[in-house]
Amino acid sequence: MIRLSNRLGASLNLPVTVGWRRVPLLIGVPNVPNAHGDGNVVVGRRRIEARQITLSGSIYYPSRQQIRDMADTIMAFLQHAPIEVFQWPGSPRRMYAYPQGVDQDWMDAGAELVLNIPMLVPDPYWYGAEVTATEENATAWQVEVDGTAPTPPVVRIEVTAPGTDLLLTNSTNGRTLLVEGSYLVGDVVTVYTATYEATLTRSGETSPIVDALGDEFVLAGFELEPDTNVLTYTGPAADVTLTYRPRWY
Repeated sequence: MIRLSNRLGASLNLPVTVGWRRVPLLIGVPNVPNAHGDGNVVVGRRRIEARQITLSGSIYYPSRQQIRDMADTIMAFLQHAPIEVFQWPGSPRRMYAYPQGVDQDWMDAGAELVLNIPMLVPDPYWYGAEVTATEENATAWQVEVDGTAPTPPVVRIEVTAPGTDLLLTNSTNGRTLLVEGSYLVGDVVTVYTATYEATLTRSGETSPIVDALGDEFVLAGFELEPDTNVLTYTGPAADVTLTYRPRWY
């Protein structure tokens, strides 16, 4: 049974007769013909392409009105994208999809309805439930991450002693997050590593500080790896909170 959740927070379990089997995973490799020999030349890094899935199946109840009501419910529900698509009940893994229409095939004078719902999944990963991990008076610690793919966390650093430059290092993959500048007790720095945004909250006022982000982070990003991540923090004393969703290919 497919479970859906829409942008409004509503949930919908589709009839057991509606589902999908094919979940493509396409990896793009940019390349051009080799001007000096055979074959092609790779000219960029490989990337996972957006996914296309289709929910399809039949809806049939003893009453034609029940079928009509279910069809109306599904079509109204799908108007509030993105839609979280859970492949089966109880699973924490979901994709964020955008419906591209609802093809309806009414059979036997309305006694059965066959649906095909194509969906675009622009972010191709499966996502788990949100996880929050806090390290008080952070220095060196480990974070265990579920999934099979790296995931970019939201990093929140709450400063508890004055000082300069906040540096978080993930020794597991060599990624670093440096936020330059001078900070006071009570300052809260939040970095959204997926979108390269950063804010400073001081005395109740929040302002952007993107220009404080270190060059190495801007170049390579900061991610948590599946399994064990060995983290170190250097700078003024602070509590560090990581918020993330595990990801699967």
